[in-house]
Amino acid sequence: MKTKIILLLTLLTNLFVFSQSQFQNVATSGTNNAERVANFSVSDATNELLEITNSTNINGQFIPSLWAHHQADNRFVFRHFITTNSAQDNGTIPMMIYRAEIRDNLNLSAGPTGDFPWGTTAANVVNRPLFAWENGNTQLMRMLANGFLGIGTTTPTALLHTNGTVRFENIPTTTSNTYVLTTDINGNVSRQLATSFGSTLVNNCNTTNFIIKKGATDFTCSQIFDNGIGVGIGTINPTTLFHTNGTLRFQNLADSTSPFKILGTDNTGNVFEYNPSELSGTANNDYDWLRPDGTFASSINDNIYTNGNVGINVTNPTARLNTNGTLKFENLSDSTSPFKILGTDTTGNVFEYNLSELSGTASNDYDWLKPDGSFATSINDDIYTNGKVGINTNIFPTQVGDVDVSSYSLFSKGGILTEEVRVALSSEWADFVFKKEYKLESLKNVEKFITDNKHLKGVPSANEVEKNGIELGEMNKILLLKIEELTLYLIEMNKKIESLDAEIEKLKSNER
Repeated sequence: MKTKIILLLTLLTNLFVFSQSQFQNVATSGTNNAERVANFSVSDATNELLEITNSTNINGQFIPSLWAHHQADNRFVFRHFITTNSAQDNGTIPMMIYRAEIRDNLNLSAGPTGDFPWGTTAANVVNRPLFAWENGNTQLMRMLANGFLGIGTTTPTALLHTNGTVRFENIPTTTSNTYVLTTDINGNVSRQLATSFGSTLVNNCNTTNFIIKKGATDFTCSQIFDNGIGVGIGTINPTTLFHTNGTLRFQNLADSTSPFKILGTDNTGNVFEYNPSELSGTANNDYDWLRPDGTFASSINDNIYTNGNVGINVTNPTARLNTNGTLKFENLSDSTSPFKILGTDTTGNVFEYNLSELSGTASNDYDWLKPDGSFATSINDDIYTNGKVGINTNIFPTQVGDVDVSSYSLFSKGGILTEEVRVALSSEWADFVFKKEYKLESLKNVEKFITDNKHLKGVPSANEVEKNGIELGEMNKILLLKIEELTLYLIEMNKKIESLDAEIEKLKSNER
């Protein structure tokens, strides 16, 4: 009897196993809805999960996706974790493989044992890209079927194609490499013999003496030492040992308070040494300045130094430096606590001014002119500055109700009268009300909202306005929105009235 019971259980078990569906997790198809095939989580973290889902909402198609979600902290969300033992840590077979291939011979009736449903033969993908790496909706990396990998581009044209910067760090230095890397105008990298940059390229040029011309596609040494004269920068025909065509800049030179010679140029740009004693004092050739008539000043007593003063666009300077025109200072050092500042009187003379005389309760607070054209003489005058402007107020609030106004720059106590105010809105204007997809609230809902809240929906309440004030641009947008909604209500009501009028006329005609 015991043997019969065991045999019966064995038969029932086999019947159960072989009657199973080959695919254990089959989701119910919906109409344009997500299909969740299987999901996994732990009991104390129900909002963190791993799901196998159908990532297309197209009926009759299945594209499986692994979806992992983690929100407890900012660690990684999903981990591929593969292991082996130390005895198998050998050979050349990778621990993990990502594969894409063509499978044309599917066997969807394969049983739970034996052949795989996807068959036993495969072919390489020829046309479609194989892999892509995305950040949100931005594709950062793509690999094509031919193995070309693009970083920053979805159409790579080489085994490694980057659109943007490339960085190599901690590269070893060598002095014996045969090749160097170069690029063409399209950024394609190739190698070139290092010797092609030296004596074998043009005219048996010495490898240490060559010129690179701007925009040139090769190197040339011709005429760089024309007749042994010199080196040219910006010119291929140097006439001196060092010849530049353009600006010349020296940086971080050592200072000297007693130079024996200084550098100067003649009128063709040739640089020479000059003795400082020849350019100052009572020297015969004092060519520091031109005189007002355009000739050279020949002594320290010339007009340009009238009474020890210097004039720029002025023939008779009345100050140590007298300019007729604009004056510009660049790259001045900053100071948060200057002792004096520069200012001018009404004729343009520059003087030092004490900061204390120009701020606080000083008697000469000349920051602004008053409306009558006179100077403001104290902090009690009408206009004040501190990176902001106050009119009839020196209080600059940072908060109005719940609204942050710390970025505002103009504050006025009293009315503002102007011919025009223009507000530039960054948000959409209210004309979206007239779009077909805009849903107009029913009048019954409008009535209920007014009854419950004592103001229109979307319009600030009296308490909110009293507490926070209103923003003119946004308020005008809200008012226009309500006007446009009211217009739509009137149009709809007019259609109903016209329909009722037609019905009444029809009833009247029937009675006749």
